[in-house]
Amino acid sequence: MKKIVTLICVLTAGTLLSITMFAGPQLGKRDVNLRYGQAKVFTEQTNNCIGNLNAKIVIVDFFDYNCPDCRVISKYLTKLVKTNKNIKVVFVDYPKLGPTSTFAAKACLAAIQQNKYPELHDAIINAKRHLTHKEVYAIAKEQGLDVTKLKRAIKAKKVGTLLLNNLVTGTQLNIKYVPTILMAKLDAPNKAPKKASLILMNTYKETQVAIQKEIKELNTTKTKTAKTELKNIKLTKDQANLFLENSNSFIGNKDGKIVIVDLYDYNCSDCKFISHYLDQLVKTNENIKAVFVDYPLLGNSSTMAAKAALASKLQGKYMPFHNALIAAKAHRLSATQIYDLAKSVGLDVTKLKTDMKSQKVESELLSNILVAKQFKLPFVPIVMMAKLQKNANTNKFEAPKTAMVVLTDSHLEVKQAIQNEVNQLNAD
Repeated sequence: MKKIVTLICVLTAGTLLSITMFAGPQLGKRDVNLRYGQAKVFTEQTNNCIGNLNAKIVIVDFFDYNCPDCRVISKYLTKLVKTNKNIKVVFVDYPKLGPTSTFAAKACLAAIQQNKYPELHDAIINAKRHLTHKEVYAIAKEQGLDVTKLKRAIKAKKVGTLLLNNLVTGTQLNIKYVPTILMAKLDAPNKAPKKASLILMNTYKETQVAIQKEIKELNTTKTKTAKTELKNIKLTKDQANLFLENSNSFIGNKDGKIVIVDLYDYNCSDCKFISHYLDQLVKTNENIKAVFVDYPLLGNSSTMAAKAALASKLQGKYMPFHNALIAAKAHRLSATQIYDLAKSVGLDVTKLKTDMKSQKVESELLSNILVAKQFKLPFVPIVMMAKLQKNANTNKFEAPKTAMVVLTDSHLEVKQAIQNEVNQLNAD
């Protein structure tokens, strides 16, 4: 009897585990806030687009060449842009179905170098079955591509980087299934949107209907924008002290009354965008100081970069090193890249490595993390802003008691929130 009960328990547990592991995707249409790398998909892709490149309505199609539904949707979108001159379609190669899918994606991305992406894309999509390498090359030749050049390009780093960027963008958007469609209406041609509609349906017919419905909605409504979230919070002592930072981890006017504190991660694309924006902002507004606070949230690489940045303070080169790390285009900085960048700005790398292990750096990083955790926000960048007042007796700025905190990590919304709050603080 005990054996039967045990067997039933095991089977039940297995069933529940299967349900959990293989639960169906979230079908339908939902709005998503776009982060820096995601928003660029709508505006910075040209070679893998069809339709009116200056259109305000943009459809982004994440697809796999070996997915039957993807094939139907691709053909549908190709017909759609021929009858609707206000639409641009961006094809994002997103191989999910094995090695032949990956090879087909690389071949088409390589075809960009010969300005033949749409032709090869259409030919492979219309093949109706998995293609061997030899068959892909044969189709490429039929489309007028130089196959020798194509083979070289497929193996080149440039194509690998393009495909990796697609995969990173899709992963950030939590795209697990194809076809997945993103749609947005731009404020102006080639101006990146803040928000998009994500469409994932069960069948290609439902996907077509959803696309048609969304086009009608976008044609009859204004551009979708997400609400900027700003909240006035009471600051803890540690949070308030960040506004008085006057070492070498700030930019702008040391005595600026308006202070912006930016808690960031070097591997966060939105953080990079906001850091560049703050650099521009302090150059045009003499009343602003921007303070940078290292808050590694995205793994070991981020922690290493943060320790290196904090250690660079001991050599008086925080901001040059910060700028170099922010400018780096790697999705995840390696130790070699971090040290090479350190050397490029004149840091003694041997001393830097020693200082990274020091108690001073460990303590400062721990302090940053503990302060950041007080916000209870699961993302970076975390941005807060306040206008400082001077003590009448000491004539020195006092730590603020409250500050406005941006409750979103979408780069364009953070930028807009900063602009709005700076305008408000200047007016007060």
